[in-house]
Amino acid sequence: LRFDMRPQKDHMRLAGQQISTMLPGNSSVVVIDLKGNGFTGKVMNYEIAATRMKKNIKVPISLSVHAAVKSPQNLINYLEKYPSEYVWVHQPLPLIEAALNIKLKPYASHLLRQKNGIWSHVKTWPYDGYQDPHSLPD
Repeated sequence: LRFDMRPQKDHMRLAGQQISTMLPGNSSVVVIDLKGNGFTGKVMNYEIAATRMKKNIKVPISLSVHAAVKSPQNLINYLEKYPSEYVWVHQPLPLIEAALNIKLKPYASHLLRQKNGIWSHVKTWPYDGYQDPHSLPD
């Protein structure tokens, strides 16, 4: 049995690899996984680091359950403190949709871009065979 062979981990790695090639140089992306324990941010940061040296892509913060985001305004405050043109949402939640004023497709992760204060979809990655990215134990 391999601990790294989980659909959720494959999902994060694929999204991170694709994001690292999609984003323009000198950009940044905030990772949002409000039900995660912080592992998602580490995986995404690792995968994005593959092109970081060439393109200077930053992950200024990864928000997990430890950030204690309890309201849309809390999330907005974090995004104002760590401004980024892009966010990657691992698990769509009503709180995130309310904060970003966007409707997200369920059972998928999403790369979003902010322009002039409005968030829009860039890319969606449907989950592969599961509905909750935290449903299978590590």
